[in-house]
Amino acid sequence: NTSPTHRTTDFFENTLPDGYTLVSSTITEHLTLVAYQNENGDIVQLNITPAEGEIRLDTEDALYSEIELCEYKAILLEENGYQVFWHDESTGAAYTVQATALPKEQILELVQKIMIYLQER
Repeated sequence: NTSPTHRTTDFFENTLPDGYTLVSSTITEHLTLVAYQNENGDIVQLNITPAEGEIRLDTEDALYSEIELCEYKAILLEENGYQVFWHDESTGAAYTVQATALPKEQILELVQKIMIYLQER
């Protein structure tokens, strides 16, 4: 399938560090969730949802910071790994990348690659 969502998930898969394989994939009209795991059990996942109305993030017990990457305003949560959330006005979708074991610099680099990809398509 060559829908924008499938192209984004394919791009995401191709930007992951070596050793991660797909363990879960849910793609519906209202949700895209792909999760990858390495041999250590570390997980990286991408979640895309239509950003209609209010978005709720569980920030309890998490270090919360607002950041700006590639002209997007994003939220970085640090708890049991890292989670980066942002909204893309042009597609009307909300994106979340979550990683249980990637260092902060590596998840931010991964997110920037996705943001640049979204801006170029």
